[in-house]
Amino acid sequence: MCPACKKSLSEKQKLEWVPAKTFFKNKFSAIYAKKLSSEYSLDTIERIKEEISETLTKVEKDILEMFEEVKIKANKYFSNLSTRIQTVIDENNEYQRLLDSCLGTQQVTSADIKKLVDLHLILKDELKLFDLSPHTLPKNLKREAETTFTKFKTEIFPKMTEALNIMAVDFSRLKLDSTFKLALSEGVLYEASDFIPHLNLLALGYRKGQQGSLALWDIGQNKLLQTAKEIHKKWINHVIWVEQKNFIVTCSNDTKIKVFAVRNKGHLLKEIATFRGHKNLVRCVKYIPEEDILISAGDDPNLKVWDLKKFKRTATINTQGQTNMDGSLAYIPQHKLIGVGFRAGFIRFYHIYERTVAFEFKTGFTNFYTYALQYLPKRKMLLGRVKENTIKLWSYSDEKKCIVDEKVITTKGTYPDCILVNEDESQLIFTSRDTFLETYDFRTQKLTVINLSSHIRKTNSLTLLKGKGKVSVCDYTSGTVCLLE
Repeated sequence: MCPACKKSLSEKQKLEWVPAKTFFKNKFSAIYAKKLSSEYSLDTIERIKEEISETLTKVEKDILEMFEEVKIKANKYFSNLSTRIQTVIDENNEYQRLLDSCLGTQQVTSADIKKLVDLHLILKDELKLFDLSPHTLPKNLKREAETTFTKFKTEIFPKMTEALNIMAVDFSRLKLDSTFKLALSEGVLYEASDFIPHLNLLALGYRKGQQGSLALWDIGQNKLLQTAKEIHKKWINHVIWVEQKNFIVTCSNDTKIKVFAVRNKGHLLKEIATFRGHKNLVRCVKYIPEEDILISAGDDPNLKVWDLKKFKRTATINTQGQTNMDGSLAYIPQHKLIGVGFRAGFIRFYHIYERTVAFEFKTGFTNFYTYALQYLPKRKMLLGRVKENTIKLWSYSDEKKCIVDEKVITTKGTYPDCILVNEDESQLIFTSRDTFLETYDFRTQKLTVINLSSHIRKTNSLTLLKGKGKVSVCDYTSGTVCLLE
């Protein structure tokens, strides 16, 4: 290919020799020209544009139809309310007329008294209508609006992303991309990391000694951006990013939950609230966007519900004395159910509004914490680590609100404490508390191993870097963090 090298070639090789310019023109230019005339042609781009436009138009139509339905129900509600109020007014007038008549005469019959009592009871019941706050929507109408938003998030938006061909991360093909070292860290536990997409930051709740600290690592610039040191007196178990609020929430073995505002593009971490109320370790927290509430659970009895507007506890979900709740909290949005696993060997789901038990079922194993419990809305399945080397899956019936055993995945790693699901719910990736990660494919039902022995001693705390096609994994025993792509 190089003229200077041609002299050293044999006669046969000289016959096969071509100039570099010709080689690149034939081998590469033709390929690019073909791509420009096919995959990247103006017609192809125009077709993609039309598909996207049609999808967005359909989404807009669906959203408008849903809100129109809410509007109709609202009008019907208030129309019925007006009719009922008029009925109350008429009944009250009849009550007053009859009362005045009875008080003004000595000839009161038993029929008059019976009618008076009946009207009194009716009015007493009807006046419950006015137990409404004038500053809030009636509860049933509020739920209709929330159901609309939930339907958009769980049904329409996934269809839109699928139509726009947004590819899910293929966990089985992930390879080590890069590593970094958080010098002060002696390890990240369980689910103590989360990703802030618009700032490209990884939030890490790390431990040093018995103290828990919070760090923001800039993935793009590969540098530590900010640290809030020793914010907890004991280890941090869970870190979540609340995108709607620009908040990071942490919970710890010190029984406290802390809320931090992320400002100045991540250069400032400001603690804005501390939630107290748990009497023992706080293991996990869950933010419910459509409710704008935070739910927490741990080793003490009862789940706590926190208001992220007023920064106070608003409710307690009574577990009837059950303790030792661990792993993640699972949420079933269409029925507004929050679920948690107990070490006694069962999982229980509660109604968020009524705070009563919806259903419960046994895991099949006692004296094991249920880690990484979560609901997969597309598959209508629940999953969680229920025992060493064991992930269990259950099917969930929307109509019957009941659970059926689906599958058991036997893992190579002893502790699959943290489990991620990819965007189309076709694959899982999970930790081992060993030198490797594992993936599971629902389509092929195969397990694969990703070896990280050169970098991590005990894999823990996985995070899906949304929109980046990457996954981060932390070391349980050191400050090493690996990025896989």
